[in-house]
Amino acid sequence: MIPDWAPVIISAGILCAAVFVAWRSGFWRSQDQREAREARDTGRIERIDSNARAEIARVERELKAEVAKLGSAQAASSLDVAIRLTKVEETIRHLPTADQVAQLIDRLGRVEAGMAAVEVRMETQTELTRTIRDHILERE
Repeated sequence: MIPDWAPVIISAGILCAAVFVAWRSGFWRSQDQREAREARDTGRIERIDSNARAEIARVERELKAEVAKLGSAQAASSLDVAIRLTKVEETIRHLPTADQVAQLIDRLGRVEAGMAAVEVRMETQTELTRTIRDHILERE
C-alpha cells in the first residue's frame, strides 16, 4: 500500500541528511579551511578559558574578602564574650560563698532569738510601767 514514489522521497531525504552532515563536519573542506577552523576554535576555547579563569579569580578574591570579614567579626565577638566573662567573674568574686551564707543565716537566727527575748522583756516592762501608772493614778 505504499505509493510508488515513497521510496524515492525517502532515499532523497536520506541523501540530503548525509550531505548536510558531511557539510557540517567539514568533509568537503580543504586542509587549509580545516586548519583555519581549528585555529578559530582553539582561539575561542582559549578566550573562554581565560574568561573562566578571570571569573574564578574574581570569585576567589570575593570569597577571601568575605572570609576576612567573618574572621574579624568572629574576633570581635570573641573579644566581646571575653569582656563579658571577665565582668561576670568580677561580680562573682564579690559574692559570698555558701559557708558565708550559712554563717549569716546562723547569725540571723541568733539575732531573731535575741529580739524575741527583748520583746518579752519589753512586754514585761510595759506591764510593770502600766501597773505603776495605774497605782499612781489611783492614789491621786
